[in-house]
Amino acid sequence: MKSAKYIKLYQWLKKQIVDGEMGPGSKVHSELKLADMFQISRQTVRQGISLLENEGLVTRVQGSGTYVTEQSGKYIRRNTNVIGVIMTYVDDYIFPSIISGINAYLAEAGYTINLYITYNRRCNEEKILRAIMESQVDGLIIEPTKSNLINTNKELYEQLSCKLPCILVNCYYPSLKLPYVMPDNVESVRLITNYLIERGHRRIAGIFKIDDEQGNLRFAGYAQALRENELTVDDELLIWYQTEFFDYIFDGRWGENILTQLKKCTAVVCYNDQIAVKLISFLRGYGIDVPRDISVVGFDDALLSLIEVPLTTMAHPKEMAGRVAAQNLLQLIDNPSANASFVFPPQLVERQSVRDLRND
Repeated sequence: MKSAKYIKLYQWLKKQIVDGEMGPGSKVHSELKLADMFQISRQTVRQGISLLENEGLVTRVQGSGTYVTEQSGKYIRRNTNVIGVIMTYVDDYIFPSIISGINAYLAEAGYTINLYITYNRRCNEEKILRAIMESQVDGLIIEPTKSNLINTNKELYEQLSCKLPCILVNCYYPSLKLPYVMPDNVESVRLITNYLIERGHRRIAGIFKIDDEQGNLRFAGYAQALRENELTVDDELLIWYQTEFFDYIFDGRWGENILTQLKKCTAVVCYNDQIAVKLISFLRGYGIDVPRDISVVGFDDALLSLIEVPLTTMAHPKEMAGRVAAQNLLQLIDNPSANASFVFPPQLVERQSVRDLRND
């Protein structure tokens, strides 16, 4: 969809300010001149300038004109050839591959990265975002922290996105309208749930992460597949967990309750391969075999999906997601109005963790 005319004017003026072409104190072209330059009405010009005013980048002086504010100095982008990268984790699971993809592409383009890790804690994310506000980077790649909960750092995200190009990886914040690079979480889990249904499974449990947007989207795909096949989304077959409780999800009474839930089903859709592998180990401890007694599927096609029972799963682009995020961010740096979002299509990886009940 084409951008409104006032948005194009706003983006052009903002780029002039951020790139330092119009420094603090500079006078902005008159409304008449801007209207002539962009072939728009003066009312449309006022709409574009109002957006800059709201961000504190310009101020109007009655009878004199519009000027770039002193405050805008902190938004001026100085070419540093450095990109900030904020990730939830760094040294395990799929994250090294994502970071490797980001670093490889940026290195080829002559950039280096400043890497920050939140460990999926919002207090860490806040400190990092505040530090970046005071640093000099040309752009920012972010994997949001606890993206399915209220975004307590929304104001910092908004301030940073005014200052420099930002792109999200793995998920998105609908309220922020920032570009994103991610797998198609909904369609992927819809597909793999249908895969189970096509093989005769009707009582299908789901284990999903509650504090990340990916968990919400993957649950949506699971629920959509069940509804499409006239199956009930049964709360008794749903298990939700939070980041901090991952290590303890199958311990003690909670583990016993989960075991009771799973005895009512023939298959389980897991939020990711990490929880799927943990589940398979837990079930083995009770003499429950995968896939003979229960089928298990995951998401991410991580290396650990090959451990114990080779896991049927949905692929995550990993390194390619990092490369595309880096590539699209550089496009944003050159052209703030570029369409930088990208969603990877689903890819099913079929292995040995699903029993075909049609053969029974």
